[in-house]
Amino acid sequence: MHPVIIIGNGIAGITTARHLRKHSNCQILVISDESPHFFSRTALMYVYMGHMKKEHIKPYPDAFWKKNRIDLVHDRVVSIHPEGHEVQLSSQQRLTYSKLVIATGSRPVRPQLPGMELKGIHSLYFLHDLDRLEAETDPPSSIQPNEKKKAVITGGGLIGIELAEMLLYRHYEVTLLVRDRHYWSSVFPKEEGDLVAKHLVAHGLNIVYGTSVVAFEGENGKVCNVLGSDGNRYPCDIAGITIGVTPNIEWLNDAVETRRGVLTNELLETSVKNIYAAGDCVELRNPLSHRKAIEPVWYTGRMMGECLGSTLAGTPTAYRPGNWFNSAKFFDLEYQTYGHVPSNASEADSFFFVHPRKQACLRIAFDEHRMLRGVHAIGIRLRHEVIDAWLNQRISADVAVQSMHKANFDPEFEHRFEPELIAAWNTRFGTHLTPQKTSWLQRIIGS
Repeated sequence: MHPVIIIGNGIAGITTARHLRKHSNCQILVISDESPHFFSRTALMYVYMGHMKKEHIKPYPDAFWKKNRIDLVHDRVVSIHPEGHEVQLSSQQRLTYSKLVIATGSRPVRPQLPGMELKGIHSLYFLHDLDRLEAETDPPSSIQPNEKKKAVITGGGLIGIELAEMLLYRHYEVTLLVRDRHYWSSVFPKEEGDLVAKHLVAHGLNIVYGTSVVAFEGENGKVCNVLGSDGNRYPCDIAGITIGVTPNIEWLNDAVETRRGVLTNELLETSVKNIYAAGDCVELRNPLSHRKAIEPVWYTGRMMGECLGSTLAGTPTAYRPGNWFNSAKFFDLEYQTYGHVPSNASEADSFFFVHPRKQACLRIAFDEHRMLRGVHAIGIRLRHEVIDAWLNQRISADVAVQSMHKANFDPEFEHRFEPELIAAWNTRFGTHLTPQKTSWLQRIIGS
């Protein structure tokens, strides 16, 4: 029997392998040219900042793979040949599969701009991006705090903020070019965007709104200026491009049907029998009404891997992701999002609350009947299982506000914000909700 071959050793591919192994004794082969082992992509910044070493970002010990009979191949798949159930590697070797999983993830968007060939222009996604950044930026020990080397990053998403934090750590003066009129307007309403931007500026980041990069200028083959669409020239020693990612599928040619990503049904089957896909590279043919066809986030990749592992083992399991969830950090400011909070949310469909004692906020989104649709939490940590259950139960936003003490997962001695939240809600809607008194133990167990 030929092996199940998984192309890609990111969260989707490895989760597929792990869950397949739980339910099957088949041979499993994972192929990746990025790294010989699975690593935590979100931890790359901590390696650069000296908090971790590369060997620390492997979630599983080296013995894990042999113990679980998952074979790892460090090579690149250059083509798929469905008629022979084969994949061809860059080493010219051909391997035969019984079933094939495409889990090649995303790749950074690299615009075709003048000067893109210059040294010193970086993305932050692959392991080799970290290596290049290490090689082309000065270590902290060689940079004096008063020596203001400059970095300019275009793109204000989460990867851009990670790169900014990394370079600020090494004493670079960092400017972030954001094409929108407020921070991360594709996700945040203006109030959340302004709160997060204030936090970023307080940490030393300079933000320029309403502009993007149109070209790079260099000296001696190295970038020295970023030209903005606002007509300004931004001097830099390092430039970053973090304007998003796109499914990593250009190498597939016509092996399976694609659009922006690899097209699959809810079982993650592609247009070709015995070929499946999972993770960032997937584009669902019929996504749920409240979810996007392509969702390049860690949680999605993990859920797809869990479902696909069961399907490959003989128990067809549809990918039904439920309520949208994501989390991130802006330096030390935590962010969680649940359900659907539109980026253009207003007073007509949401309630915005600013924490009275710290830089934090909540936005509670609701429908025309004031039923809960989603929650943004910035600087306030909420219990995922509680908010998810509320969304599944389609409770009223009034009940959610009255019961927010059950969802609040802030530290033991954190000042409680629920009384102020409820008072503000009552003022806005004319309700008569009352704060609930809870003990420390009740808050810990979420009751």
